Amino acid sequence: MDPTTVEVSGSLGRRLQRARAVLSFHESVALPIPSPMALTLKRRCESGLAASDEDLTARTSARRTVAKSDREPSVMEVAKWHVIGFFRKSSSRWCRGYRSASRRNRRLCLTSLCPRRQTKPAVAGGLTLALPSPVGSATFSVRTTNGVYRGPVTVSADTGPVPLPLVTSVCATNAPTGACLMPASATASITLTDGQAPTFSVAVTALAPIPLDTSFHRVFVRFTDATGGVVGEGSVAIGNGSYGRQIAISKGGIYSGNWSNDHFLTGEPGGGDSVVYVDTTEPVVLEHCFMRSTKSHVNAVPGANLTIRNCRAYGIDPAVAGAQRGYFLFAPSIGSLIMEHNYLEGMAWGAALWSAGNTGRWTVGGPIVIRYNQVRNLDGVSSDGRGGRITDINPNTYSNGFVSINQLNLVHGAEIAWNEVINEPYVSATADLINLWASPGTLSQPVRIHNNFLRGQYAPVPTRKWHQLPKLLAAPAALLQHLRRTGDRA
Repeated sequence: MDPTTVEVSGSLGRRLQRARAVLSFHESVALPIPSPMALTLKRRCESGLAASDEDLTARTSARRTVAKSDREPSVMEVAKWHVIGFFRKSSSRWCRGYRSASRRNRRLCLTSLCPRRQTKPAVAGGLTLALPSPVGSATFSVRTTNGVYRGPVTVSADTGPVPLPLVTSVCATNAPTGACLMPASATASITLTDGQAPTFSVAVTALAPIPLDTSFHRVFVRFTDATGGVVGEGSVAIGNGSYGRQIAISKGGIYSGNWSNDHFLTGEPGGGDSVVYVDTTEPVVLEHCFMRSTKSHVNAVPGANLTIRNCRAYGIDPAVAGAQRGYFLFAPSIGSLIMEHNYLEGMAWGAALWSAGNTGRWTVGGPIVIRYNQVRNLDGVSSDGRGGRITDINPNTYSNGFVSINQLNLVHGAEIAWNEVINEPYVSATADLINLWASPGTLSQPVRIHNNFLRGQYAPVPTRKWHQLPKLLAAPAALLQHLRRTGDRA
């Protein structure tokens, strides 16, 4: 059973009893499942927050697994954790060496990836499907082991929450030959009986360059029942390129590429350890890009005029005790901004647009537009240097969020609209998601905040009580009055 079928906030026991199914992926497809819910359940169990027998079982088994591992898995290694449900004597073949001796633990075990399976992958490149560069198709096969599930299932493939430039198709195959039994399509349907182990082929077609990123760039194969519930899932990393070094931009223009801060920026002014440093006030467009950073992603000089669209950016654990993840965009005294159709995950901040230094209120030269962005799990918690988070600190000391505009005269107006911000407990921590401070528009060019979907805002440990809770939206009274009067709402 996959961890994404387990609702931590609900009754784990009843959910397991409803599912009563095990579909184990092996050999032809990667076993690890990089689901934030897996990490949530693991942290919940290990921190003693579990209440049910099943939760206690997972907690005990998780500790035993950690003891058997070389080291504690990091946040980005959550892919190596998955849930297997309803253990039976015969199920020991799935994960020899990681069985629990307790009868209670036969029901649920939180366990690491089976070493025997990891050492004998059938997918080229280990757990990776190598796609042709810059575009093209490749396939991988899926073999299943069905425990007690009976009934119709639908098999589909997708990229999870991260929108990637690719298309997928699925078909059931003849096990000996691997040939499709029917033409490949978006989904494949089959009716399972006891002990039946069907095989499938998944075709992945890249429409643009995609850097290999085992944490975020994956194709998931999902088995769903007639009600839409997931009864089995597996995934494989995909890519047809790699991340390059940081860049410094000193001339206006359009820039696309794949960049990370794995290599330190040298020989160019400013930027520090950001992925992209914009060192010009000429119009700069960043589009169709992938960014990965332990610190900030885009840093700009005062007066910069930026357009950032159709980019994917991922925040990574700094792995330095006390270090905090950075910004997607840090642009003091900005000239103008269009930021739309981007996917952001795992950084502390979205866009920080502040007046530089102690210069007073800055008048922007153009509009500020932040629309159509998807954001997941903003996290302002400092790293413990070992792949975890320092959670025993007052969350009110954090000021991070999605959009922060501080002391800007927005004479050309601003719009923050149609954004989706979703945070999950135990893997995120934020203050105000949208914050405007001393940053007015005008009667003819107002600041408009509307049609945003904002879900989840948590302290590092949500069950711990503090003296103050942050807000989804913080703004001066005049702006709040405008929102009430016009009907705009976050």
